[in-house]
Amino acid sequence: MGGVDEMDQSISLYRIGIHGKKWWWVLFTYMVDMAISNAWRLHVLVNEDPVDQLLFQRSIARYYLRQLVHRQSGRPSSSNIAGLQLDGADHVPEKLPKRVRCAVCHKRSRWGCKKCKKTLCIEKPCFESFHS
Repeated sequence: MGGVDEMDQSISLYRIGIHGKKWWWVLFTYMVDMAISNAWRLHVLVNEDPVDQLLFQRSIARYYLRQLVHRQSGRPSSSNIAGLQLDGADHVPEKLPKRVRCAVCHKRSRWGCKKCKKTLCIEKPCFESFHS
């Protein structure tokens, strides 16, 4: 068996089973499979007590999944607007260039507070209730 045949056989044992809709996804997963297979071959050559290919791939997956756990997800926290909205000074309604959702009632409005930079309705009591 030549080197290419052994590589294809090694990759076909535990191929990445995620299918994408993009044309390049097949190439990407094949390259990842090939890199993992090459790393496993080096592991077998270097270590006296090597693990089988499936356990090796699982250990790589666990390593990268552990790396993802430590990342903080979600929106960044908003600025401290509570103190700003309740200071009672210079809160003037301004007309916005387009309609955006109100921070209180979530209806679409063209008005907002110039100081707080929040969209608020002025027809309803949203502007007053937000600042009190």
